[in-house]
Amino acid sequence: MYGTLIYMAPEQIRGVPSLQSDQYALAVMMYEWLSGQPPFQGSAAEVVSQHLFATPTLLREQYPEIPLAVERVVFKALSKDPMLRFADVQSFATAFRDASQVETSADTFQASAKSMMSSTSVKDEPTGTTSVRFQNLPALLTPLIGREQEEQAISTFLRRPEVRLLTLTGTGGIGKTRLASQVATDLLEVFAYGVCLVQLAPLSDPNLVVPTIAQTLGLRDVEDRSLFESLKAFLRDKHLLLLLDNFEQVLQASPTLVQLLLACPSIKMLVTSRAVLHVEGEYEFAVPPLSLPDPLHLPASEELLQYGAVALFVERAQAVKPTFVLSEDNAAAIVQICIRLDGLPLALELAAAWSKLLPPQALLGRLNRRLAVLTRGRHDAPIRQQTLRDTISWSYDLLNAQEQRCFRRLAGNLGHFWYMCGRFSEAILWLETALREAAPDVAVSARIKALYIVALIASHLGQSDLLFVRARECLALARQHGDSRGFVIASWPLVHHLLADGDMIGAHAQAEETLTFVRAHAPAEDSWTLACALNAFGSVVLSQGDYTQAQQLYERAIALF
Repeated sequence: MYGTLIYMAPEQIRGVPSLQSDQYALAVMMYEWLSGQPPFQGSAAEVVSQHLFATPTLLREQYPEIPLAVERVVFKALSKDPMLRFADVQSFATAFRDASQVETSADTFQASAKSMMSSTSVKDEPTGTTSVRFQNLPALLTPLIGREQEEQAISTFLRRPEVRLLTLTGTGGIGKTRLASQVATDLLEVFAYGVCLVQLAPLSDPNLVVPTIAQTLGLRDVEDRSLFESLKAFLRDKHLLLLLDNFEQVLQASPTLVQLLLACPSIKMLVTSRAVLHVEGEYEFAVPPLSLPDPLHLPASEELLQYGAVALFVERAQAVKPTFVLSEDNAAAIVQICIRLDGLPLALELAAAWSKLLPPQALLGRLNRRLAVLTRGRHDAPIRQQTLRDTISWSYDLLNAQEQRCFRRLAGNLGHFWYMCGRFSEAILWLETALREAAPDVAVSARIKALYIVALIASHLGQSDLLFVRARECLALARQHGDSRGFVIASWPLVHHLLADGDMIGAHAQAEETLTFVRAHAPAEDSWTLACALNAFGSVVLSQGDYTQAQQLYERAIALF
């Protein structure tokens, strides 16, 4: 990490500088020049944290005479995501020069008329602007796969007169943003004033939601009224769809959305969030995982592409390896990959990125350490979507200090909390309901899986004590009920953690015990469980330098997969 800390771009702090890093540094200097102070101040640790997560104070809050267009240009260059900045420093300089010469500038909106609505103040909005349409949605370079039913259902919802606020909920990586963008694109012609996408991911302060909406719309402050009043006046007669993306970290601003809807009867809102807003008039659409085939009744390989998870994996694999095809030889492994990843689009895309180096059978064997494997996200994706670990960390960080403390103490009772919307109370409700309504044998199986997931996440969060407690509890429960598959999945995080700590004897003993247990209890037709046990034991002997035995174990595992 090089450079003066106060001017250092977020990606430079993370150790991956780019050409846009210089643009960010220049924007910091511009901000300092305009306001008399840098955007981020404090100790070294505080400055680093602010560069990574905080939004600078708006320039016009300090100096109202600064043109809005100038502020927008500077803040665009200060974007946390390099892909949201200008193409290069020259483009930044040109935009700043143009913004300095006029009071307003045509920003990221595309208009179907010569004048931009977003460059018009509330007081002097021209008549006849219904031909002007907002459109700042990103270009969709890849098709939306496996979401035809959801896309149609959401579009139908938003066309209903009584639906003013629709929240798409779901776990991180389920594809809420992509689905919402597609639906918004489909509905562009339905709304007279188009669609406005408001990015809320950089925010953590709910008080910044209204300024961010206003800034995205290009709305200027009016001296004799508050910004919120100006926003309501501006939107009062506009038939417009607001797409509010990543609302989960500013949920306290939810009542403000209701006030805006009440004041502006023609607008509608499509919100993406890992948690519901819990406000009047809200409709919720829970985004499900992609469809999966039944592993016990697999159709012919050519019919597998009818399932969304399989179709997405194959399409993304072909993007990195054009010769990749779904065949009778690899169909079973691809299906198991999709099932192991629960049909989660982000996880499937990260896994498919390995197809250039690994065949599906080999990739499947590595998914016992999925957080270590699923790391090859697109460089233009948000940081939270570049690895599965980042997605989980984003959810964990949404919890307050008390909730995080409860997670560490009560992790065994939370189970699938990370797979939900990132909210502690809702995760408890989900798990308790699932266990209460399930049959006894299903409840035991669910608890085994829950304990395994907690142990796995605890391992990657560095919670070693929690890892050992929950993994051994899971092993005991699986042993008590003769659950060979539960015994295998409980051993995975334990064996690999022992290997990482250099405890070869402990890892060998655990892997050997697992293989012995599986051979004694696994049904003859359950080849997957035996293959996983062989694979885990192979990892241990490979770490011990016995390459011949490791190869034999891996080959037997692959044959069973």
